[in-house]
Amino acid sequence: MNTANADAREHGFAPQTDYYDSLVVRLVPSTPERDVDDTEAVFYDLPAQGWYPGEIRQHLRETANKAPIQNYVLKERSTEVNWGASGGGLEIILQVASSIADETIPVIVGAALDQLLTRTRRRRQTSGFTDQDAAVRYVKWRISLGYGEGQDQLHVLEVELDDTQAARIILAGSKGKRYECTCSQTKGGLTMTRVKVTYTE
Repeated sequence: MNTANADAREHGFAPQTDYYDSLVVRLVPSTPERDVDDTEAVFYDLPAQGWYPGEIRQHLRETANKAPIQNYVLKERSTEVNWGASGGGLEIILQVASSIADETIPVIVGAALDQLLTRTRRRRQTSGFTDQDAAVRYVKWRISLGYGEGQDQLHVLEVELDDTQAARIILAGSKGKRYECTCSQTKGGLTMTRVKVTYTE
């Protein structure tokens, strides 16, 4: 039995034959009709370690049932990359029928995913971004993946790295889009990025 399957059995997750090299959970607000407001999102990037999606789905359901998260929907979107060795990526989209403008729901979901990381994988020793350049590279990559922007189309308007090595970065994108991003990393390896999209006149 491989390590991932052993972890899954130990913590009550059903082992699966498929796993993904990269995994991101996206939290988005939606209306009761399930229309997504794409001007706001929070991304949780999990370290690439061969995740079984059943682990994440079950953990998110348990979190939603225990927390004040009502009328939620889980959706998935997978990608496959074939550059020599093939690899797969999965995005799990957690739609909540309420605003995520306040910190409560993003913090609850982030804490739950970080707990999953630290109990099923070896704890990482580093947290935070080492410098502003590292933070900008990461945010450009995240916006490129999440919103289909070319990284060369994204221009830095503001960047700030605080004492906790959390970053606040504002980027100008294509078609008048402006991305206001805050991101931080935990010792468990989770990176949380909050994105607010606005449009310049």
